[in-house]
Amino acid sequence: MDLNSFDYKKTLTSEQKEQLEQNLAYWNYYRGNFKKWLIPKVLPNGHQIDDNVRVALSRKIVNKGNNFLFGKGLHWQLAQDNATTQETVLSEIWGNEESKNVFLTELGINGGVTGDFYIQIVARENQPLSLKNLDPLWVYPTSDPSDQNEASKYDLRFMLGSELYRIRHERKSPVAWMYLKERWNVNRWETVESEREWSFSWPFIVHGKNLPNPNSFFGSSDLEDADINDTINLVASNLNRIIRIFAHPIVWGYGFGSNAMNVDSSKIITSTGEDAKLEALELARDLSSPQEYLKFLRTMYSEVTNVPESDPEQLKIGSTSGFALEVLFNDLLLKTGIKRSFYGKALIELNRRLLELSGFGDGNITTLHWPNPLPADKISETTSDQFELASGLVSKRTLSTKRGYDFDQELEYMTEEQTNNTTLGENLINAMRNGQG
Repeated sequence: MDLNSFDYKKTLTSEQKEQLEQNLAYWNYYRGNFKKWLIPKVLPNGHQIDDNVRVALSRKIVNKGNNFLFGKGLHWQLAQDNATTQETVLSEIWGNEESKNVFLTELGINGGVTGDFYIQIVARENQPLSLKNLDPLWVYPTSDPSDQNEASKYDLRFMLGSELYRIRHERKSPVAWMYLKERWNVNRWETVESEREWSFSWPFIVHGKNLPNPNSFFGSSDLEDADINDTINLVASNLNRIIRIFAHPIVWGYGFGSNAMNVDSSKIITSTGEDAKLEALELARDLSSPQEYLKFLRTMYSEVTNVPESDPEQLKIGSTSGFALEVLFNDLLLKTGIKRSFYGKALIELNRRLLELSGFGDGNITTLHWPNPLPADKISETTSDQFELASGLVSKRTLSTKRGYDFDQELEYMTEEQTNNTTLGENLINAMRNGQG
């Protein structure tokens, strides 16, 4: 079903229509579905000359911000001691590191584009818990009148074949929710699966904001200033047309009679007309001004989105200190820190709910370990780690987690290696004593 269609929109409230149209616009910016500012020229042979330039800078804005957020993965552990069993359960639900990273990356793109992300906990009888990264285009929440940061109802939609369905998930009391399945039939919703109770004080959908949007349930998109991308494409398209025209100059002339112009065997044009003149159409003005304006627009887009144009992968990392990188990406680092607060809050709550569903109670709090998003300055990092360890500021376990290692596993490996080395040394000494050295 086309989400822009009248048939679909008539199933929505006015607020839901506004939410849908805004999110569709953001996705168009991300996917490069821009307006064509210039009308293509149709040639006599039917071919078109399309001078429109459509640069998806908006996609770069979202992707670079998401790379800083989740590009190096995310590690967590339970704050309480002796929680190995709970951590094992979480690992089974989330899957391996690759699966978890893919999930988080797609979550970050959904949030970066629309301003919000939604995770559904899928709990079926006799089946393990699983997670679903929901498309925000198909989720319509209703905020709680007493607390705009919380939802009192979720309208979760999906298609089965050509039919539109929804799961209506609604708070029934302070300690319970309900859900039921409905199908759209011509002009109304009809129940196809009767109401069931969800016996928890929280819904099976976890919502999170991408960036703050005070006094609203919904968060802010990375693309709220994406209309600048339209202007960039307009200026670039005009420049493209000008360059195309004048790259192959049009020759024109005057003063030629019907028999006054000749082309000899050397392809030299001659004329008997006294005032005849042949010239090439030249560019009447300098292009430096529109080119500078285009550069200005790109810089402004980077400034308002806090995403610098410079690509860290293109830098000479070996000659660029960690401090210099922090200065260069300061605005993006600050933005990433804000995002970590919102995404982290949602993920901590999600893990808490998963463990409560698994029978471990409601007090399991996850501690998140975010890696440094900047390209690694190994020397500076190592020096800093050594200083902190020697000063007693951090433990070996903390540093191990920071570097992405499993401390308990590494400790087991080191103990095993030490034992093997000891055994090897003893065998060598005994061999030498027995004259076998």
